[in-house]
Amino acid sequence: MVAVGDDTVRMLAEGITAAGQDRNGRPRTRVMPGVGIAPWLQRTMGLRIREALGVRRSDFRQRADGTRYLHLCWQASENGRELEPLKHRTAGDFRDVPVPDMIWDMVRQLPGGPLCPGPNGTPYLPSSTAGNRFGRMLAYLGIRGVHTHSLRHQFASEALDASPRELANISQVLGHDSIETTLRFYIHPSANAEQRIGAMMNARWTSTPAPASNQA
Repeated sequence: MVAVGDDTVRMLAEGITAAGQDRNGRPRTRVMPGVGIAPWLQRTMGLRIREALGVRRSDFRQRADGTRYLHLCWQASENGRELEPLKHRTAGDFRDVPVPDMIWDMVRQLPGGPLCPGPNGTPYLPSSTAGNRFGRMLAYLGIRGVHTHSLRHQFASEALDASPRELANISQVLGHDSIETTLRFYIHPSANAEQRIGAMMNARWTSTPAPASNQA
């Protein structure tokens, strides 16, 4: 898995304006539009791309105890013209996803309605348009092996790496139908697996076992 840094996520969201030259050496400004807040929703909350593209400002809610969450009921259709039930779900099914403070603050600054509107009056950004924008910007940045699903994958892998005991809860946040799905796609050996397991073993066995006591 290719790790995507925060600066790259920011560029994917906001777009890139690059100064350069055309084939004749004349100055040219290249504008690559971003995808809106969707990359941040994938990277920090593990949403699928069409889920992120279909989010509306009113979907972000706060309970009486101050808990902030995304009430996720729909995903954008492929053409961006309407909303559809979540993957492997029927109309009315939903899942609530915790919202980091950073994302909550971002959303509060956006206008009401769809957070990733499409071009030419399309309510939601089509997934093909989002994929094309991802591809152009990543190619310009020289980043290979990354696509729209990579940000969700990175979120899941980091969450499981940090809190493996929360597997069932992380699986629920991701919207998987079982923890086996989460295990199959998101559990990988760490790059420093030998060092980590060695440290874990040494933390448990810090000294030689105590001698056996002689009992009468």
